[in-house]
Amino acid sequence: MKLFTTTLILLCSTALFAQNWTGNVDADWNNSANWSNWPLNGASIVIDPANYTGNAATPIIVVNSVFTPNDIIIQNGGQLTVQANLTTTEDIEVNSSMTIQSGIINVGPGNSGRLIVDLSAATTISGGTLNVDQRFIAGDNTTINISGGNINVGQRFIV
Repeated sequence: MKLFTTTLILLCSTALFAQNWTGNVDADWNNSANWSNWPLNGASIVIDPANYTGNAATPIIVVNSVFTPNDIIIQNGGQLTVQANLTTTEDIEVNSSMTIQSGIINVGPGNSGRLIVDLSAATTISGGTLNVDQRFIAGDNTTINISGGNINVGQRFIV
């Protein structure tokens, strides 16, 4: 019983902590050396320059993501560039900058996923396909540049 309880506590605590992008080696999203811990499916991801180390490279998804994060938060001047496929279980919250150039981005498919761009953030979509399960929300003082690609929103595009 003690082993079961310890295992359960470890599993629950692992899910509660975010995996931080460090950019320690290069900009490769799929390189485990660029993360505080290698993100597993269902992990919460934080991209924040305060966590950058080494080369301090910003993440670029050039090859399809090898894991499916629960959610992604981009904050404090962090930048994410997407050039291949990415799926999240829930939301993407952009409080600084995200660029979608190619690939298929699925935000919370079948799980009421939202893409939230807020706090004077910017998102540029120049190619690829963005599928947002529920809502694409552009908050105060944000900039959304759309020059190409396809955008599909399940419920609402709120500005």
